[in-house]
Amino acid sequence: MAGQFAEKLPQAGEELLEKITGANPSMLRSLMSSLSSGELAQLLEQSLPAQRAVLWNLLDEDAAAEVLHSLNTEVSSEILHDLQPDQIAFLLSSTSDDDLADILQSLPKTLTQAVLNQMDEHDRSRSERALSYDANTAGGLMTTELITVGPDHLLKTVADQARRHIATLPENLDSLLVVGRDNQLLGSLPLIKLALLDPSLTVREVMETDSLTPLPHTLSSAEVAERFQLNHWVSAPVIDEDGHLVGRITVDDIVELVRDQAESALLNMASVKDHEDTFAPTLKVMRLRAFWLGINLLTALLGSSVIKLFEETIAQVIALAVLTPLIASMAGVAGIQTSTIVVRALSLNQLNRQNRWWLLRREFYVGFGNGLIWAVVMAVLASAWFNDTTIGAVIALSILISLSCAKSIGVLLPLALKRLGSDPALSTGVILTTFTDVIGFLSFLGLAAWFYG
Repeated sequence: MAGQFAEKLPQAGEELLEKITGANPSMLRSLMSSLSSGELAQLLEQSLPAQRAVLWNLLDEDAAAEVLHSLNTEVSSEILHDLQPDQIAFLLSSTSDDDLADILQSLPKTLTQAVLNQMDEHDRSRSERALSYDANTAGGLMTTELITVGPDHLLKTVADQARRHIATLPENLDSLLVVGRDNQLLGSLPLIKLALLDPSLTVREVMETDSLTPLPHTLSSAEVAERFQLNHWVSAPVIDEDGHLVGRITVDDIVELVRDQAESALLNMASVKDHEDTFAPTLKVMRLRAFWLGINLLTALLGSSVIKLFEETIAQVIALAVLTPLIASMAGVAGIQTSTIVVRALSLNQLNRQNRWWLLRREFYVGFGNGLIWAVVMAVLASAWFNDTTIGAVIALSILISLSCAKSIGVLLPLALKRLGSDPALSTGVILTTFTDVIGFLSFLGLAAWFYG
C-alpha cells in the first residue's frame, strides 16, 4: 500500500499541473479534492508562480487555512503578500502559536500590523504574545495550547474531563502538566498513569517531579533541539523567569527545526538565502544572490592581484599559467572537505577545547599525507608534460604546502567565525576560498620565482 500511495501522489500532482492551463475550474477542484492538505501544500511548493496562484484561488477558505499550515514559510509568505489583511487574519485564526509567529514575522511590518488590526481580541492577543518571543528561542518554538490540571484533582475527574474534550486535545500529548496557583509548574501527569492507576488517587500522589525538566523561554533553539535529542523527549514544558508555565514544545516542532537547520546550513554553504523559494520570480532571486556574487568578485580580485605580482615570472615560464589553476583548485577542495566536517561538528556541539586541537592536528597530517602523494604524482606528470624537472619540483612543493595549509584553515576558520559570533555555515565558503587561492598562488608562483629567478 505504501508503494502504491507513493506513486499516486506524483501522478495526481502532475495531472493537475498538466491540465491547469485553460482547464475547467470545476475539474481542477475535483482533482484537488482527492488530495490531503499536506499533499496540496507539496503541490503548491512544486508549482510555478502562475500555476500556484490558480491553485490557491481554487481553494475555499477552510481548505486554504489547512493548507497554509503545511506550507514552508517562504511560499506561504509569497501567497499572503497578495491577500487582503482581513483574509490573512481569517487564515491565521486556526494556526498554532509557533507557526503563527513564523508566518507573521515573514511579512512586512506594515502588513503584519494591518493583519493584527483585523483580528478579534483573542487572536490579536495570541499573535502579540507569540511575536514577543525571539524566533530562535524556546519561546519562539513553543505553543500555548496547553492542558493543565490542579494537584488536588482525582484521576477519575481528570480522565472524565479528557474524554469529554478529546477532540480538542493538542497533538503529541504524552502528559498533562500540573500547575498550582499563578500557573506555577509543579510536575507532570503521564497519560499512561492516568489510564492505569487507581482513579481514586489524586494528581499530587502520582505526578512526576524528578523527571520533569522545564525549559526557560530564553533557551536557544539549538540547545532545545540538543536536549530533546539527548533525553528522547516527546514534549517539554516552557517556563518564564518566575517558573510560571507559558507553553509547551513537542517533538514535531523539533523535527521541523532540525530539518530547517540542515537546509539552512546547506544553502548557506552555497551563499544562498535561507528558505529561498525554488520557483521565486527571477528579479527577486537576482536581488537575493547579487550580494554574495559581489563579495566573491572582491575576493577573486584579491587572488588575481597575487598573480599580478608574478607576471614577469609567468611570462618567462608559460607552464605556470597552465598549472596555477590546478593548485588553487586542489587547495580549495581540500579546505572545503575539512570545513564541511567542522561546520557539521559545530552544529552538533561535538567540539570542545580538547578535541578541536586533536582535530586540527589530524587534518594537518591528512593534508600533509595527501600532499605527499599528489606531489609525487604531479611532479612526474608536470616534468614529463613540459620536459622540465624544475617545474615538477615547484608544483610538488606547492601542493604539499597548499594542502597542508588548506586543511588547517578548514578547521581554524569556522572555529574563529563561531567565536566572533558569525554563522560559520554562511561565511566559511567565501573566506576559505580566498585563503586557499592566495596561499596556492603565493606558494606556487613564489617558489617558481625563486627557482627560476
